[in-house]
Amino acid sequence: MKVDYTDVLVVGGGLAGLRIALAAKRRGHDTVILSLVPPKRSHSAAAQGGMQASLGNVIKGSGDNEDVHFQDTVRGSDWGADQEVVRMFVDTAPKAVRELAAWGVPWTRISKGEREVVINGKKVIISEREQADGLLNQRNFGGTSKWRTCYASAGTGHAMRSATRRSPRVFRCTSASKRSRSFMTLVAAAEPLCAISSAAPFRPASLRRP
Repeated sequence: MKVDYTDVLVVGGGLAGLRIALAAKRRGHDTVILSLVPPKRSHSAAAQGGMQASLGNVIKGSGDNEDVHFQDTVRGSDWGADQEVVRMFVDTAPKAVRELAAWGVPWTRISKGEREVVINGKKVIISEREQADGLLNQRNFGGTSKWRTCYASAGTGHAMRSATRRSPRVFRCTSASKRSRSFMTLVAAAEPLCAISSAAPFRPASLRRP
C-alpha cells in the first residue's frame, strides 16, 4: 500500500480546484489535486459565457463599479445570496480577470469606433471610445444593469482552464483515470480544517491519503 501525505488535498481538477490549489501553493503548502479525470478534461471547458468583473471598459459599462455589481448580484439572487460572499466576489473579480490575462487567457479586446450589437432583439450601432481600444471587451450577459462579462470569443472556459494549468505555480497533481473508476471517501476529523481521504483505483491497487 502506498501512502502519500500532503498539506492540502483538493478534490476535483476543474477551474475551482486548480485555482484553490494555486492559492494554497502560493502560501507554501504542499498541494495535491485528486480528480476522476485529468484537469484538461474537466467540465469547466463547457463554461463558455464569460466572467463578470466591474471594469467599466465598454461604453455600455460606463459607470460600473463594485457597488453596482454587488447590487446586481444580490438583486439577481432575489436577496438570497450570502452578501459577505458577494462582496468578496465583486471586489476580487477585477483583479482575477487581470491575473488570468497575465497567465495567458486571450480575452477578447475592444476595437475603437462603431460596432453592431444586439440589444433587446434589435441590431444597434454603438461607438467605443478611442481610449478604450485594446482593453478587455465586455458584453451583456445575465440581465445585469451594466455590460461587464469578460469573454474569450466562444471558448472562455477552455481558455481559462488551459491558462490556469499552464500558470507558473507548479504543484503536484494526482488524478485517477475515468477508466479505473476510482472511488474516494472523505471523513472530517475533530480538528478544524483537517480531513482524512482515501482513494483506491481499481488498477493499479494503491491507497493515497493526506
